[in-house]
Amino acid sequence: MNDFKNANRKRIYNLIWDMAEDYSIDPIFVGNDISSNPSFYFNMIIGLSYKVFGKDNIEQLFNTWKESKYQDRYDSLSWLGLENYIFNHTKRINIQNLRNDYARDFFSNKNDLNRRTLSYRNIKVYLLTSKHMANILNKEFKGLKKSELNLLEDLYSINDEESLKNQFKSIYEKYFDFDNDIKAKKIRLGFFREHFNYKTPHSFERAINPSYVNLDYNIKNPLSFYKFKKREKKKDEIEKLFGKSIIDYKKLSILEQDICKDEDKLERLRFTKSVKEEIKDKESRNMLEKAIAKNKEKYYSKKSQYDFEIRKLSKSFRKINNNIRYDDSYISKIGRLNPKLSYRAILNNGDIFERKDYKRINSLSVDLILDSSASMIGMENDIAISAYILAKSLELSNIKIRIISYLSYDYYTIINILKDFDESLDSNKVFSYHGRGFNRDSTAFKAYRSMDKKVSNRISIFMSDLNPSDLKPIYKKGLRRNISYEKDEALKLVKKEINELRTRGYRTSLISFRQKNNVNFIKNAKDIFFNDFAILKSPSMLSTKASILIKKTIKKIQRKNGDTF
Repeated sequence: MNDFKNANRKRIYNLIWDMAEDYSIDPIFVGNDISSNPSFYFNMIIGLSYKVFGKDNIEQLFNTWKESKYQDRYDSLSWLGLENYIFNHTKRINIQNLRNDYARDFFSNKNDLNRRTLSYRNIKVYLLTSKHMANILNKEFKGLKKSELNLLEDLYSINDEESLKNQFKSIYEKYFDFDNDIKAKKIRLGFFREHFNYKTPHSFERAINPSYVNLDYNIKNPLSFYKFKKREKKKDEIEKLFGKSIIDYKKLSILEQDICKDEDKLERLRFTKSVKEEIKDKESRNMLEKAIAKNKEKYYSKKSQYDFEIRKLSKSFRKINNNIRYDDSYISKIGRLNPKLSYRAILNNGDIFERKDYKRINSLSVDLILDSSASMIGMENDIAISAYILAKSLELSNIKIRIISYLSYDYYTIINILKDFDESLDSNKVFSYHGRGFNRDSTAFKAYRSMDKKVSNRISIFMSDLNPSDLKPIYKKGLRRNISYEKDEALKLVKKEINELRTRGYRTSLISFRQKNNVNFIKNAKDIFFNDFAILKSPSMLSTKASILIKKTIKKIQRKNGDTF
């Protein structure tokens, strides 16, 4: 692995040296794209910068704020200006195509999670970078203030006739408190990383009740009014991105008091149906439309095969549904002899036989719960098509079906109902499934649990990669350290919520795709779902794997004596 990394770094350096036409330089930067993979285009820009401006100018510029608290900000903004200058003053074949590909990759769906991470870490850098990439593609990008647009224009105005350091310094002095910024040194985090897991910028955060909402508009306390206005603004933003809430705001506030506490104490909830017409954000609406078109195209490319899966599954489900029953045994004067009761014959008591009364279970219902975070990108088509095939098959078999997707955005966990029990299956809604944002699975499962007051014989099929990850940490009480919401610590919370669902009558199972060789996934799936999980290569395997999972669950229901409906 180390040999591979070293070889890869040598290739990057060779590209930079080749563009700089100087093999003596020791590059202080290597260029990565937003997903932290080496970028051919950006490393070419770095090499050309050394050639055009000279090694001394480049190093003098970036050493100005080296080790300062705001080093990342000034590095990122400076490269926006340098990249623009190099592109406009370089005549190279295909450089325009490389630049366009670089910008398109920034806006691609697979990098949604990385863009949001950048926006959380430094919103100004995110906005200016997004605007710069949009300019490359001749697209609009709104949301910048006039001062931010002016800053970008000033970054575009640099030239090689003056000292780079002086040009950038005059720009940054105009828009930032530059002199004090470069004096503010980076916090040395050795001790804190070791003892407080300083991975997220939210390791220390005041414990505020997330559901505290002052519903009185005649607020006298100006601070309370500010908080109220801030909450209202965030609520409007979420509505633009995901559509209107299907739960009244006051009721939602009460629900948050019950769910958003302890490790989720700063979280919020939003239940929606993501109706396309209600989504005001242009980018979100475009993502929805693209997802529908892409998933439908994939489905119709193998329609005959998927229709066969639906027929096969619905036949299997109908057979299961018609034979779903449980045994209610009782003692009788006729029936099968019970040897343990034979002594009663001596006592002239003829009740020594046992009969069974088979009663049908007619209230079976199924939930499909889909992880729609950005980690599912690459599996979106498979999940959307599988959800549609399963839902159509169950609907044809007269089994109630509901489809739910979830993700986390900022402090919000979004629960999106793609199909409710009392609704007919709408292919557009199911095919609108797409990956974006993070996934705070345990909070989503708490919210899912709250959707029904009482359940009996509910089969909950989760479609996920068991990779919970959120920028917001797992909150701890008092002065105890917060820890990152990811990997083992997050999986412990997921397991806890799945167990809680089981104790409340939910029959849980898991379906995932392309994880056959993923040792960690299999280990976690067994730990959380025992043997109630299936790994599929494609939706074509549903007629065997899914029906087996559901049959196993039905048998568990039948074995549980006394489960009345």
